[in-house]
Amino acid sequence: MSSWWSCSCGPSGACTRWAKRLPRPSPRSRSPEISTKFFDRLVSVRSTVLPARAVDWFARPSSVWWGFAVIHLYFLGWMASFFLNGGTFSDTEQYRQWAMDGYNPDSLDGKISPWVYPVLAQIPIFLANVAGPGLYLLCWYLIITALNAVGLVFLTRGPRKVKGIAPAWWWLFFTVFMGYLSFARVEGITAPIVLIALLYAAERPVVAGILLSVATWIKVWPAAVLVPFVIASRQRLQVVASGVAVTAVVGLGTYLSGGLPHIMDFLTNQG
Repeated sequence: MSSWWSCSCGPSGACTRWAKRLPRPSPRSRSPEISTKFFDRLVSVRSTVLPARAVDWFARPSSVWWGFAVIHLYFLGWMASFFLNGGTFSDTEQYRQWAMDGYNPDSLDGKISPWVYPVLAQIPIFLANVAGPGLYLLCWYLIITALNAVGLVFLTRGPRKVKGIAPAWWWLFFTVFMGYLSFARVEGITAPIVLIALLYAAERPVVAGILLSVATWIKVWPAAVLVPFVIASRQRLQVVASGVAVTAVVGLGTYLSGGLPHIMDFLTNQG
């Protein structure tokens, strides 16, 4: 009987037929061929729609700057219909009014408070008035164009000279998609700053944290990028410290300029 028992069971005394579990089949992993089908189809559509010469041209680094020039010259021409007559467009009318009245007006008199934005927004808003109210829109456009150019430089420089061409074209498409509002709201100031911060995110997270903190003190929406970046970063403590340092500098500057009582007003107004 013992020989029969030893033949049917393992050394531990447990029946091997029931003790051992059949190996679970591994879940099917998505093959690289399947995951790239979508992009292969996009390339196929591109090659069908565009001639080979056009495809080659769009793949050149210089083509991005030609695209940048065409897009920004178009918007400049459209904006000229306003600033040549001393006018503004969309939110820039409100910005010009704030630049003329100051950030601490004696009486709002029914006007929108200039503190609906975080305090650093006053830098581009006041800077655009450097040539006077009549050319406010032109100066605002030039500020945003300069920031967009800096963003494009960061996208296409160094090791990204070739790899950055496709993202750069996406950036230009995004500018066109946003339309005239790309040049008429504070978002046009913060978007290039956030773009550059994301390019720094992997290699220099502290620099990215500083840029995102600055952008958040211009307009609130970059905080939606900053928070997940802090969570995902391996240097989150340093990133948080950089944000605290930026906030301290902003607070000190606001205190010295006499606006500290209003520094958090944007939380109860439009952000």
